[in-house]
Amino acid sequence: MTYFAGKWFKSCLEGSIPVCTLCIKVNSQQHYYYMNHKLLVGIVSATLASGSLAMAVNPSTTFGPLNAANFGGSGNPNQAVQVTTWTSPIAGDTITLGLAAQQRYDNPALGNDGAGTYFATPGSNVKGPSSILGSLWNFDYYINVSSSDIGRYHFKLLYDFNPGANTPDNQLGVIDINAALAALQIDAASIKTVQDSENLLFPFLSTSGNGITPPPGTFDPNATGEYTFKLEVVNADGNIQAESDIKVDVQGVPDTNSTALLLSLATGGLLVFASKRTKRQTA
Repeated sequence: MTYFAGKWFKSCLEGSIPVCTLCIKVNSQQHYYYMNHKLLVGIVSATLASGSLAMAVNPSTTFGPLNAANFGGSGNPNQAVQVTTWTSPIAGDTITLGLAAQQRYDNPALGNDGAGTYFATPGSNVKGPSSILGSLWNFDYYINVSSSDIGRYHFKLLYDFNPGANTPDNQLGVIDINAALAALQIDAASIKTVQDSENLLFPFLSTSGNGITPPPGTFDPNATGEYTFKLEVVNADGNIQAESDIKVDVQGVPDTNSTALLLSLATGGLLVFASKRTKRQTA
């Protein structure tokens, strides 16, 4: 579930709510808004009210649990997340940026190297309550501003359709979260947390407009290779203040070396997550 402007945004349920629906929960009441496509569910942006942010103060990155995150739904794993924290000179905020990857529904679980690279298998299918074709894995993001609000800052989510290694930033797709928020007519001033789980086969990621600049080409879920994702807070001049980044290594055969121990230790927990996944998982 995603918090926008004092409202809870819930990603499309896929099985019972069309993928073109924006789901908004205000207090205990659920509201559904129909868009032209599945538009930025769980995505928010912020414009900087005035001036530029000062240089980043002590950004730090760790890999491990992010217990505050649910990535927009119940049952989403949050114990293997690339987390960057940054102390902003504005309002003394601590900004938390989290990125992760996970299997879509009950597809094969992803391994990881404990340092921000995840290992997935190629392919696509329709799973769970969804009627939407998706790749076998999702990418997840989380943004939190501790004291003030998202509206004090400017966030960007970058994503990759190119299976080649080390795709340069100018070849990545960009969700300008500012413009996305404006398109949804949502006030950023009362937002503190934004999170969701997405799939590269979602059509809105290939559609220009409403804050989205797609990357070149198209995403092929059957292609093996490496996909790059970045979550950034930038100043008014576009300079990066803090960033979390991950890679998803899509392999023909699941990794059995560096991640074997991690997978064996995580199996029980993943099974528990799967058994509890009675609601939708985004993507």
